[in-house]
Amino acid sequence: MTKKYSLRWIDFHTNLYQSLESFLKAEELVDVTLTAGGKNFRAHKLILSICSPFFKDLFIKNPCEHPIVVLKEVEHEELYKLLQYIYHGEVHVTEEELNPFLETAEFLQIKGLASVREKNETAAAESNDQQATKEPNQPLDLEGQHNKNYRFF
Repeated sequence: MTKKYSLRWIDFHTNLYQSLESFLKAEELVDVTLTAGGKNFRAHKLILSICSPFFKDLFIKNPCEHPIVVLKEVEHEELYKLLQYIYHGEVHVTEEELNPFLETAEFLQIKGLASVREKNETAAAESNDQQATKEPNQPLDLEGQHNKNYRFF
């Protein structure tokens, strides 16, 4: 009988966390630009997709090498803080910032912050009830066929 060995990378989570932080800070391997309140934020589609069904659905339905996603209803401060949450696992907000921050998180379906929506989606997936889930807003391509890199929400 052949022996099997279990090999474990002890610092895996630490390395992953530090690498994510490094990639974001240095804007290395970024493949999406998010725009809110006139400011641009470069990020990674994979990381956004892991943390948000909204982004995952958007990137799957609209394949593009480096899309520019314009979030009209989102303030740049909220997006900045959401990216901090996504890449670091935590963020600090003031009491005044909390409600708008959570509303934006709900809109973008950010896991861990959009808990009510997550529970509804989990229950709907388990029961296979299509009417219990709500499709994310479909992108409006205001640039028409001329430039498919822009998506407005």
